[in-house]
Amino acid sequence: MERISTMDYYVKEIQIGDGVKKTAGIKARDDLYSIMQSLNMNEIEIPSQENKRNSKSIIGKMKEHFSILSIWKNKFKRIKAGDRVFIQFPIIEHSLFFADLIKSFCKRNIEIVLIIHDLEILRSAKRSDLGKKKRLRIYLEEKRVLKNCSKIVAHNTKMKEYLIKCGIDASKIAVLEIFDYLIPEYDLEKKEVDVLDKNEPIIIAGALRKHKAYYAYQLPENQKFNLYGVGYTGNTNKDIKYYGAFPPEQLPYVMQGAWGLVWDGTSSNTCEGVFGEYLRINNPHKTSLYLASGIPIIIWKNAALAEFVKENNCGLMVESLYEIKNVVDKISQDEYATMKKNAEEVGEKLRSGFYTKKIMKEC
Repeated sequence: MERISTMDYYVKEIQIGDGVKKTAGIKARDDLYSIMQSLNMNEIEIPSQENKRNSKSIIGKMKEHFSILSIWKNKFKRIKAGDRVFIQFPIIEHSLFFADLIKSFCKRNIEIVLIIHDLEILRSAKRSDLGKKKRLRIYLEEKRVLKNCSKIVAHNTKMKEYLIKCGIDASKIAVLEIFDYLIPEYDLEKKEVDVLDKNEPIIIAGALRKHKAYYAYQLPENQKFNLYGVGYTGNTNKDIKYYGAFPPEQLPYVMQGAWGLVWDGTSSNTCEGVFGEYLRINNPHKTSLYLASGIPIIIWKNAALAEFVKENNCGLMVESLYEIKNVVDKISQDEYATMKKNAEEVGEKLRSGFYTKKIMKEC
């Protein structure tokens, strides 16, 4: 049956602080806001004051939870039965009452579509540095929200399978495939170097603090790497160069290398640990960054996005970082040129918001 909708809306969380109103988001969230705005959806602005809550007592924090509940209820008063609302999840400022809030909206015949960025039931709920009570709270809260909403946009088929195992109805889960990566007025000529040689360095972009990316501190000695991101404190030499951090819109123009590495966790032998295992169901946004920049991928072969890379022939799959040199040596420069061309074609789609627009039509 064709869905009959009065209006389409999207929630935009806004951080209030220092007298300045700014988007409480990162590149992936902000791109989705931009794409939904370009589709002429109506905006529901939700103010967020998470920093304010962090400094309060337990009673004060509970009051903030009720305050969040009240804000959402007031903002949704104008939403009517048959309307559809897209919410990026997890929300920036969580509330203990969010699952019940979503349930109440659905009872009013408002269609609530959650676009997943992260699944804390798999990631944070398994972190040993978090207390048992907090991990249990995260698991129960998030699972209830996912069960209560109308539809879910999962990253990929692996994430969909995981959600089904968690008891989520398969019929309400749609698959994004990959996150878009907008680069306004993209100009290839602005790139410092456009690499055409398969043997040039491998790019590692993203958060490089040890607890998140310990693998970056034990890189193979027979391979060159160029690192971009915050928090790197390791050694540099003729093979490992660290260029610092750059704004997301600038990165595509400054990154230099033949390949973009999609890896995570505590080991260079395989992806392990909480963040490494998370790659089995997650779409790392750095994948979209590389492809939107026209750079082929090297990815862990058990990562959820490995199938996308294989289907589009825009990169290589490896089990260990120590395999990279041999795998790259086995392909010809012509094969690399084909992968680069394919990466550029996928990148053009990502820069236009293709995958987000596609899933919006399917939901």
